[in-house]
Amino acid sequence: MSARDLLTPEQRAAIAEFIGDAKPATSALVVSFGQSVRDRREHEHPQWEDFYCMNLSSYMGERMGPMLRRLLDAEAELEQLRRRVEAEECRCPEPAPRCEGCNCSCHKAEEKSTADSGVATPGPRGRVAQLLDAIRTHGGTWTTNKAFEVYRLLPAHGGMPLGQIRTIARGDLRDLAAWGHLTASDASGRREYRLAKGGA
Repeated sequence: MSARDLLTPEQRAAIAEFIGDAKPATSALVVSFGQSVRDRREHEHPQWEDFYCMNLSSYMGERMGPMLRRLLDAEAELEQLRRRVEAEECRCPEPAPRCEGCNCSCHKAEEKSTADSGVATPGPRGRVAQLLDAIRTHGGTWTTNKAFEVYRLLPAHGGMPLGQIRTIARGDLRDLAAWGHLTASDASGRREYRLAKGGA
């Protein structure tokens, strides 16, 4: 698969929204899909209704969510590896508030909300700034899943457990809303965010 064939971040985010909480397909399921493709191709097709093929198609369709999740995870991992190869090795101490003197993207995301204290908070930096830029660029409704698809492509998150990345995405959306950059809504039964008026 060449870089030109990879799904865009927007396409990955859309698919993630479509399949919801589907877990990645196991290796056994992937093998069974291959067998089903072979069986549909090689069996003797009747001139009347082909119930055998219909059953195989139904079997694969019902399990396509896990297959797509595995595809998304594989493409995200490939993109991470590609970016890590292109990036310079980070020479910053750990933990580093921000990386000075190298091209890595590992600097920490930034100021936590101080709304309760009334202290002015500087604008977001690092990964939070990248997330806000993506929201400004693409607009629309943003959920934890959509922010997660943006975050797991960042070189700084290479090797980080997916559950941890999802937790970070959820918290950063909440912080951006607390800072006034986003507005939150639960009207659809789940927490959604949009760019606040005047935040473009």
